[in-house]
Amino acid sequence: MSTEDSDEPAPTAPGLHEAVARRLLDEPEAVRRTVAFLGALFADASSGLETPVDFACRHLGVDANDLISETFESSHVFAASVGAVLNDLIEAHAPAVGPGSNEDRPSWRYLDLAGQKLSVPHQVSLYFAPGSLTEAGVVVRLAEHAWDSQKMVLAVETPTTSHTSGRKALDLILERARGERNLYRGTCVRAEMRGGELAFQQIPTPEVQRDELVLPTAVWTELDLNVSALTTHASLMSQLDLGSRRGILLTGPPGVGKTAVTRQLAAELVGEFTVIIADAQASGQMLPEIFRETVELGRSVVILEDIDLYLGDRKGRQGAGRALADFLAVMDGAERYDDVLTLATTNDPHVLDKAAVRSARFDTIIEIGYPDRVAAAAILRRYLARLDSAATVDVTRVASALPGDVSGADLREIVRRTALTYGPSFTTGDMLDAVSAGRWRPATLTGEYL
Repeated sequence: MSTEDSDEPAPTAPGLHEAVARRLLDEPEAVRRTVAFLGALFADASSGLETPVDFACRHLGVDANDLISETFESSHVFAASVGAVLNDLIEAHAPAVGPGSNEDRPSWRYLDLAGQKLSVPHQVSLYFAPGSLTEAGVVVRLAEHAWDSQKMVLAVETPTTSHTSGRKALDLILERARGERNLYRGTCVRAEMRGGELAFQQIPTPEVQRDELVLPTAVWTELDLNVSALTTHASLMSQLDLGSRRGILLTGPPGVGKTAVTRQLAAELVGEFTVIIADAQASGQMLPEIFRETVELGRSVVILEDIDLYLGDRKGRQGAGRALADFLAVMDGAERYDDVLTLATTNDPHVLDKAAVRSARFDTIIEIGYPDRVAAAAILRRYLARLDSAATVDVTRVASALPGDVSGADLREIVRRTALTYGPSFTTGDMLDAVSAGRWRPATLTGEYL
């Protein structure tokens, strides 16, 4: 019955609730329907607004004052491995699922691990009944840190009477996340900046063989000596208390193979080591965070590319002070990282701040120069190996026609331009013409294209 159908006058606003009450008393079925509707409405609203504390108290059957949390702060990178452990536990025990943060639904994050797709919990609460995860019931919560965007928080909540179960559950999750379920340990990853946070992107292992690189024997000898401090001679270094970390700086002009050397070492060491490749942006802004990840990743190789872009003279570059301070801290300062091999590259070591290149920051500085004529011929021979003209081109003669400051990258471009111009069966004369034309080397910009 509506107000329009009633003989009574429509109630004024202040008396509206009284009129509604009279209508409901007169119609019991309306009361039942209304109460059922309001109950469902408030149930939906309460579930949508349920906090993680409310979720924990409801499932553990305690008041908030009787709730205790064992917590562990981690990076977003390590939290992905924690999420992988939680995935396993969800599959094994089918826990009740609740919000990880206030007034928010549970959320998962999507990962691409070198082609393997994986979705793991990002912010969530999980109730594990007694006898599943531990002897007592526990709520495991993973969520973003309340005020530090760089961190995640893993918490295990229990009644105060079951405190030891909370510690046991937390240790179990962390042990698995650091061990068999660590998503990045023993792999090759690229360190990136995403939304102001450090992120790891797993990438395929570099496929660079040592015999593909034409370098002086002395370079390989020095590299192997330094790498052995963390491999074959690691126990000796530990016995002598000489440290289990090493820093190598590769210098030389562009195109001579510095990056190829770092990738070759990465290919040899990955698996036994975790390889982290960091570009100048990530290294310049988040170097401490990158090195902190090695604590959870075990023995690591950290590759810092083009460090001259952020470790220049502190007096001559705005912002260089902070990046330099971070670098000094992780290499030989307050933050000590063992079992880490640092490989850094630069085109010009002279622009680096003197504090960055002194002993104890880099244990050795290896200069890779332009290849001599013998090496240039060997490099050309490798580039020509797949071409029809490989057996007919006199690479020694071509190398003799080159100027002295030709890099391996230049030699590759010479072969490429010759093939583009003359096809796959070019001759020695064709290569010499390509060399003399000089178009394989970018000219200094003068305002004209040709």
